[in-house]
Amino acid sequence: MTVELHKLSNGVSVALDHMPHTRNAALGMYFTVGSRMETPENGGVAHFYEHVVFKGTESRQAEEIDNEIEGMGASSNATTDREVTCYYVSGRAVHMNAFAKVLGDIVCNSTLPPDEVERERVPILAELAACQDDPESSMGNYMFQTAFPGQSFGAPTGGTPEIVLGMSRDTIKAFKDEHYHAGNLIVSAAGNLPGGLLAELENTVGRLPVRLKSAFTPAVYKGGDFHDERDLSMLNMILLFPGFPLRDPRSTATEVLAAALGGGASSRLFQEIRGKRGLVYTVASGHESAHDAAGFFIHAAVKEEQVRELMPVLCEEINRVRKDGFTDAEIARAKEQLQSSLAQAEDSVTSRMDMAARELIYKGYISFPGELERNIDSITGADVKNVANHVFSGVPTFVTVGPGQHRANYAGLVQKLTL
Repeated sequence: MTVELHKLSNGVSVALDHMPHTRNAALGMYFTVGSRMETPENGGVAHFYEHVVFKGTESRQAEEIDNEIEGMGASSNATTDREVTCYYVSGRAVHMNAFAKVLGDIVCNSTLPPDEVERERVPILAELAACQDDPESSMGNYMFQTAFPGQSFGAPTGGTPEIVLGMSRDTIKAFKDEHYHAGNLIVSAAGNLPGGLLAELENTVGRLPVRLKSAFTPAVYKGGDFHDERDLSMLNMILLFPGFPLRDPRSTATEVLAAALGGGASSRLFQEIRGKRGLVYTVASGHESAHDAAGFFIHAAVKEEQVRELMPVLCEEINRVRKDGFTDAEIARAKEQLQSSLAQAEDSVTSRMDMAARELIYKGYISFPGELERNIDSITGADVKNVANHVFSGVPTFVTVGPGQHRANYAGLVQKLTL
């Protein structure tokens, strides 16, 4: 993958990933702003603004925006997380310059019509309620709140119903005016890209004001214990440990650790906990990274009566990995899973758009062709064992949702994980 890097006149970086073999294209505008830039008083404002940005500009009403995008057979969407808000359009490559025109108008000239702000408050509250009702989604929020207590990094990205109900248009506009500028923007496009795309971008986001990139308070991992008692048939649990930020060279070995430990039916945890003992409905592990913080998590869903049997086995497997590592075959399978994921992403215009943007955001550069694959290939069993010892020696965060009568004691859990 060879990506061209360009700069607009106001300093906005533009990544162009040419894929001449496809008829499709995707364009994303990534603002390095999210819930980390919020305060306790305006929590959820980044997500609220993401919802209303499509509701009208100086030259297009909300219905016109929808009609124009879907009239080209395209689809548009947006996402907000702790550090990045992305707006993107994907469809046939022949319409790419039109994508740039309409998407640029949306992110630069949103007028936040007061009636649209009020209307959008209802689906946002419904989204928060649906998240809270879903054990896995709410558990993810609890995980960050417990691991990073009292910090914007740990706060839920959607805010709380109380704050959303009271969110004023002035609060939303002030957040937009403060953070939506050239210093916070990266544009990424992938597909069969036409000529003239840079000129279209220059006419829209190239006119955004030039300011310094928004800052955020450094995240401090604390760890801890949290339980949400609910009348469910399963106890949903997450065990989280501090991981490695994306710029840390050990992050690749940690991805291999996640794949080997709980990355599929052949993984250590699935074989030992589900395959041999039938203790869980599901078990998996993963690694989430940000600029200055990261978490390595193990997730499982277990019947209440099997909780007491599960936790000693889970802790034993974690300690076994720290002491003995993985077999060569386990490491090879894990690396092949990661390589396969990269190969599949190479065929998707939206995946390549997203990969280039996030490399610029989190690493400051685009990887050379084959660099990511070579990094994975270079990881050894010793590398994985070393990161496992670092990760699992950290203070755990233990979060559960469901019936808690047989839930593991946090102090006892910490003791079981101490070598």
